[in-house]
Amino acid sequence: MAQAQGLVEDFQTWTRFTLRGRFTGTPTRWGIEVENRLRNGSREERQFLVRPFVILPLNDRITVNLGGASFFTWPRQGNNINVETRLFQDFIYAFNISDLTLSQRIRVDERWIEAASEVSIRLRYRLQLQEPLDPERRWLFNVSDELFYNLNTPINGPVGGFEQNRITASFIHKLSPQWSVELGYQGNFNNRPTPQLDQFDHDLLLYFTYDLAGR
Repeated sequence: MAQAQGLVEDFQTWTRFTLRGRFTGTPTRWGIEVENRLRNGSREERQFLVRPFVILPLNDRITVNLGGASFFTWPRQGNNINVETRLFQDFIYAFNISDLTLSQRIRVDERWIEAASEVSIRLRYRLQLQEPLDPERRWLFNVSDELFYNLNTPINGPVGGFEQNRITASFIHKLSPQWSVELGYQGNFNNRPTPQLDQFDHDLLLYFTYDLAGR
């Protein structure tokens, strides 16, 4: 981990496996994500999470996702793994401009954090663009920017205000109607309360998705 004037930098690796399917006879879909995150030059465990959710398409442009997650975070010192439980709600608006797909996502996180005096509420906004690189849409280029803002300040919890900014660029390859793989880079700025230094993470992203419905 490198430290510059007022900023700590780190290289991390985030690996995710996603399983998706469809409830029989309905347009409603379900999914579950399992993700592991390594820090300190990708040499030590940082975080492991499990995130189940349901996908509710309201029309051809608007989708609502409802889900929860359990986060297990390893401390830098000691052996006490911190556990966080979340609920989240996504509101997604997506449309096409020629071959380009533009989507906007608003996510609300309700976070139950160990030792925090109350539930931490966080608002997230993501703007995402996807461009197919071939006529069959087996290769996609993806770029997104996501902002994180805490709406309250629980005792022993996150501080209210701007928290994070994640900028992502990746390539997605559909190996088959069921399998896809995504490889990318994420620049993740973390706004830390004083006296902590702000942190900027350079994240290698490796995501695998298996869709039972074969999208």
